[in-house]
Amino acid sequence: MISELKDDELFEILMTSDFIDNLRPEEYRYLLFKFRNFYKILLGKHQRYQNEKEVSIMHLDSQVKSLQSEKFNVEVRLANLENDMLEFRKPRKLTIKERLKGEFEYKNNRSI
Repeated sequence: MISELKDDELFEILMTSDFIDNLRPEEYRYLLFKFRNFYKILLGKHQRYQNEKEVSIMHLDSQVKSLQSEKFNVEVRLANLENDMLEFRKPRKLTIKERLKGEFEYKNNRSI
Protein backbone atom coordinates (compact mmCIF):
# COMPACT_ATOMS: atom_id res chain seq x y z
CA MET A 1 0.00 0.00 0.00
CA ILE A 2 2.50 2.64 1.11
CA SER A 3 5.28 1.33 -1.11
CA GLU A 4 3.11 2.04 -4.17
CA LEU A 5 2.94 5.78 -3.47
CA LYS A 6 5.06 8.34 -5.30
CA ASP A 7 7.85 10.19 -3.52
CA ASP A 8 5.85 13.42 -3.34
CA GLU A 9 2.93 11.63 -1.70
CA LEU A 10 5.26 9.85 0.72
CA PHE A 11 6.91 13.11 1.64
CA GLU A 12 3.49 14.66 2.28
CA ILE A 13 2.54 11.74 4.54
CA LEU A 14 5.82 11.99 6.42
CA MET A 15 5.45 15.73 6.97
CA THR A 16 1.79 15.72 8.03
CA SER A 17 1.27 12.37 9.73
CA ASP A 18 1.08 11.91 13.51
CA PHE A 19 2.04 8.24 13.02
CA ILE A 20 -1.00 7.09 14.94
CA ASP A 21 -2.21 5.14 11.93
CA ASN A 22 -2.49 1.42 12.26
CA LEU A 23 0.37 0.52 9.97
CA ARG A 24 2.37 -2.64 9.94
CA PRO A 25 5.97 -2.49 11.24
CA GLU A 26 7.25 -3.03 7.69
CA GLU A 27 5.35 0.04 6.51
CA TYR A 28 6.76 2.15 9.37
CA ARG A 29 10.20 0.88 8.51
CA TYR A 30 9.65 1.75 4.85
CA LEU A 31 8.53 5.27 5.84
CA LEU A 32 11.58 5.64 8.06
CA PHE A 33 13.94 4.63 5.23
CA LYS A 34 12.20 7.00 2.85
CA PHE A 35 12.52 9.82 5.38
CA ARG A 36 16.21 9.03 5.74
CA ASN A 37 16.65 9.19 1.95
CA PHE A 38 14.81 12.51 1.75
CA TYR A 39 16.95 13.87 4.57
CA LYS A 40 20.18 12.76 2.86
CA ILE A 41 19.15 14.46 -0.37
CA LEU A 42 18.21 17.71 1.36
CA LEU A 43 21.37 17.68 3.48
CA GLY A 44 23.51 17.12 0.39
CA LYS A 45 21.85 20.01 -1.41
CA HIS A 46 22.31 22.25 1.62
CA GLN A 47 26.01 21.37 1.98
CA ARG A 48 26.62 21.95 -1.73
CA TYR A 49 24.89 25.34 -1.46
CA GLN A 50 27.06 26.25 1.55
CA ASN A 51 30.25 25.21 -0.26
CA GLU A 52 29.35 27.26 -3.33
CA LYS A 53 28.66 30.30 -1.15
CA GLU A 54 31.94 29.86 0.74
CA VAL A 55 33.86 29.68 -2.53
CA SER A 56 32.14 32.79 -3.87
CA ILE A 57 32.80 34.63 -0.59
CA MET A 58 36.48 33.69 -0.73
CA HIS A 59 36.64 34.85 -4.35
CA LEU A 60 35.01 38.17 -3.49
CA ASP A 61 37.35 38.63 -0.50
CA SER A 62 40.36 38.12 -2.75
CA GLN A 63 38.95 40.63 -5.23
CA VAL A 64 38.42 43.15 -2.43
CA LYS A 65 41.99 42.70 -1.20
CA SER A 66 43.31 43.06 -4.74
CA LEU A 67 41.32 46.24 -5.33
CA GLN A 68 42.42 47.67 -1.99
CA SER A 69 46.08 47.10 -2.83
CA GLU A 70 45.54 48.61 -6.28
CA LYS A 71 43.85 51.63 -4.70
CA PHE A 72 46.77 52.01 -2.28
CA ASN A 73 49.26 51.87 -5.16
CA VAL A 74 47.32 54.52 -7.09
CA GLU A 75 47.17 56.76 -4.01
CA VAL A 76 50.94 56.40 -3.52
CA ARG A 77 51.54 57.25 -7.16
CA LEU A 78 49.25 60.27 -6.90
CA ALA A 79 51.05 61.47 -3.77
CA ASN A 80 54.40 61.11 -5.56
CA LEU A 81 53.12 63.11 -8.52
CA GLU A 82 51.80 65.83 -6.22
CA ASN A 83 55.16 65.96 -4.45
CA ASP A 84 56.89 66.32 -7.81
CA MET A 85 54.54 69.14 -8.78
CA LEU A 86 55.25 70.94 -5.52
CA GLU A 87 58.97 70.45 -6.08
CA PHE A 88 58.76 72.09 -9.50
CA ARG A 89 56.77 75.05 -8.18
CA LYS A 90 59.30 75.91 -5.51
CA PRO A 91 61.47 78.89 -6.40
CA ARG A 92 65.07 77.87 -6.60
CA LYS A 93 68.27 79.76 -6.94
CA LEU A 94 69.79 79.93 -10.38
CA THR A 95 73.15 78.38 -10.95
CA ILE A 96 75.98 80.55 -12.21
CA LYS A 97 75.77 78.90 -15.60
CA GLU A 98 72.04 79.64 -15.86
CA ARG A 99 72.62 83.23 -14.81
CA LEU A 100 75.24 83.76 -17.48
CA LYS A 101 73.34 82.13 -20.31
CA GLY A 102 69.80 83.05 -19.25
CA GLU A 103 68.65 79.47 -19.87
CA PHE A 104 66.29 79.30 -16.92
CA GLU A 105 64.03 82.08 -18.16
CA TYR A 106 64.11 80.68 -21.67
CA LYS A 107 63.04 77.22 -20.47
CA ASN A 108 60.29 78.62 -18.28
CA ASN A 109 58.95 80.94 -20.98
CA ARG A 110 59.02 78.21 -23.58
CA SER A 111 56.74 75.93 -21.54
CA ILE A 112 54.19 78.69 -20.99
